[in-house]
Amino acid sequence: MRRQLTLATLLLVGLAWSAGLTAAPCQPQLPHHIALRFEGTSWDPSEQALTREQIRAGFSLIRLALCSPGERADSPLATVVLRADEGDQTRVTLVLDDPLTSKRVERNVELSRYDSAGRALVLSVVTEELMRASWAELALVRDQRDAQQPEQPQRPPSPTKLAVPPPEVTAIVDRSLPTPPRRLALRLSPNVELHATSQRYLGGALGLVFDAGASQRWTFGVSAQSGLAKRTSEGELQSNLAAVTAAWQYRLLRAGRWSLDGGVGVSGGLLTLAGSANGSDQRLLGREASGLVAAGRGQTAVELALSERWSLATELWLGHSLLAERARYNGRTLGGTGGLFGGAGLALQGAL
Repeated sequence: MRRQLTLATLLLVGLAWSAGLTAAPCQPQLPHHIALRFEGTSWDPSEQALTREQIRAGFSLIRLALCSPGERADSPLATVVLRADEGDQTRVTLVLDDPLTSKRVERNVELSRYDSAGRALVLSVVTEELMRASWAELALVRDQRDAQQPEQPQRPPSPTKLAVPPPEVTAIVDRSLPTPPRRLALRLSPNVELHATSQRYLGGALGLVFDAGASQRWTFGVSAQSGLAKRTSEGELQSNLAAVTAAWQYRLLRAGRWSLDGGVGVSGGLLTLAGSANGSDQRLLGREASGLVAAGRGQTAVELALSERWSLATELWLGHSLLAERARYNGRTLGGTGGLFGGAGLALQGAL
């Protein structure tokens, strides 16, 4: 009897786990969604679940939910059907039904060269590419309409007559994606900086991130840094820097959960210098000094989306002081800020 109960329990657990694989939850917090349907009897349930998660990860970066047909009350922006050949799930027909452009597009995908994980990733990439290609027409028509003179008749332009360089086409396709409600996020970043004065600073920044579209963001925050004690033959220097910061970033590249951003930033604050002199010569740093400082910088970041709410980024920047404060003795700079500086940080960001 106990053995039968144990087998029954294991069977129920296995069924629940299998159901969890095939029915991943929809994302009701996202404003728009895409419907995904699998057709064909040759689909393996675990491969269906893996494919669904890969496609969901790609769409979540542009804040589109992925759901099964009828899972949400609102209508989907588009419906994607993955139809596997009977008895062979390595040959898949991808069907896109796009009511926004009144198009139905099909594409055959050959997957025999890939394992199950590779097939899921390829289907995710092809689905997103097909969606962007379909929605590119909307952006092309919108941009040409905006460029028309007011006195000209408002007639729908023909996208096929437009000659746009590939980089601009990429930007237009990005803008064609539905813009979700702007979202705030909190950003925490420990960092290290090295200044041309040979002063090294360790500290951190706390910022509020404001998304200004699918590819742009603003970050406003505060930072606090402490200079590593600098010992010279004349004495020891201590420095601390508190500042407010502002930065603008643009998404240069996205691949799955990874993205590459570039941008610029400015900062301004108060630097305090204090120290003690060796021997009887107190002219070095016998008193505490402070001054206003400011700087500008260019920056880049490689970001990994950990989930829909959380991301982790490695940041690098190079800048130059706009307003400097230095500690000097006998015409020699002992520390502080001034000239070029570079830094690196690790940023954890969570949506509010």
